[in-house]
Amino acid sequence: AAGIALLDLYENGTITRAISFHSSIARAENFQRQQQLINASIPVKTEVFCSHIKGTSSASERTDLINAFIQKAPSLLTNARSRGLVSV
Repeated sequence: AAGIALLDLYENGTITRAISFHSSIARAENFQRQQQLINASIPVKTEVFCSHIKGTSSASERTDLINAFIQKAPSLLTNARSRGLVSV
């Protein structure tokens, strides 16, 4: 339901970009895949760029994803919130 509602917001011009945060990496990746399936199944004016940003990706990979998210509209970027300690 959230994926279809998101697509509707893109289609009616309410939003052009969205970042979704999830309780786990698996849920974030599943939402990205779900959105890609919805986009492929429902006729839309413009294809939505969907990607998942991983904390394990290199800084340059994350930068590339964020730049693509900014440059392409409509776009969706999924991520998982960290609940544990972050080692630096």
